[in-house]
Amino acid sequence: MKTAERNSNLELLRILSIFMIIFIHAFGLAQGMATDRLGSSITGIMNGVCNIGVTCFILLSGYFGIQIKWKKMIRLECMVIFYSLIQVAVTMALFPDKLQGAALLEELVKSVIPVISRKYWFYSCYVALCLFSPFLNEMIQKMKKEKLMAMLGTGLLLFSVFPTFFYFEITQDNGKGIVNMILIYCIGRAIKLHGDAEIRKGRAFLVFVVLWMINWYSNGRLPQIGGIYHTFSKDNSITNIVMAILLFYIFKSFKFQSRTINRIAVHIFSVFILNSFLLEVINGTFLTLTPEIVGGKCFFPVLASQVILTFLCAVAADRIRAWVFHIPEKAFSQWGEKKIESILKAGLWSRIGSKVKNSLIKH
Repeated sequence: MKTAERNSNLELLRILSIFMIIFIHAFGLAQGMATDRLGSSITGIMNGVCNIGVTCFILLSGYFGIQIKWKKMIRLECMVIFYSLIQVAVTMALFPDKLQGAALLEELVKSVIPVISRKYWFYSCYVALCLFSPFLNEMIQKMKKEKLMAMLGTGLLLFSVFPTFFYFEITQDNGKGIVNMILIYCIGRAIKLHGDAEIRKGRAFLVFVVLWMINWYSNGRLPQIGGIYHTFSKDNSITNIVMAILLFYIFKSFKFQSRTINRIAVHIFSVFILNSFLLEVINGTFLTLTPEIVGGKCFFPVLASQVILTFLCAVAADRIRAWVFHIPEKAFSQWGEKKIESILKAGLWSRIGSKVKNSLIKH
């Protein structure tokens, strides 16, 4: 779907989501360098809101609905492989001690097959979500509202409410997996079909702040067992999911158009792939978070500078890549799309399934 067809308000939320994700990653680097100088209050404030970034992004995908376009999927895969290999090359040049021998070979293999290797958990799960989206869309479209709400309620209870209030969880991934992603996507589709209404922004924002404070309070005050730190600030926490839904409705109520915002939003996925790597480069070269900075008044200005610079560098890098490789990437994606469509039209999967069935069933 072209960005011109989407209101800039939700594209702005998409941009805000990636900023929250970059803040989480930047703050994680600071914690690793000077944990003793970062109190639970600061950690709670940051994690209490920024961990909803991925949830917001998938909620938007569910609201608009994912429609598989093989040409787009191939170009996305090419982009991820390209950036993965570039990251390996730059890491070898700047930090040669990090990649040697088996570690280098592993990174190269992961870079060539990023989906299967789960080099970027979000990307692997997102591709899986895209492949399942035709079935999910049809199921949700045909399902009665009452059954859909019951299904979402059951999913939230098992995979969100229980993990939020109890130490254990079924999926054991803190929401960073395909189960939570499918659940959030289905919630987005349900909002589009049955809950596409306006809300009172003032009340929604008040509830948002209250949940944020609950997340903040949970940091450092919930039990720690076996070295695992339990907190409400997880991707699959019910507080995070409700906060993301409220923020979505708040942004949806704004109506404005901005060509600049829409153009920047096109590069958001590249920022997802590049942000952790760029943060490490920036932090390891010139905007380094030392223990003195982390414990001083300059901490947040330096942290914010890292985040903004990371975002700008990622967007600029993707614009350059798109300009340089536009023609070969377009040709390859068109060729790949024709090959995939020919395989699907030939009914390859059905024929394989029939052969498996015939080989197992006794006639």
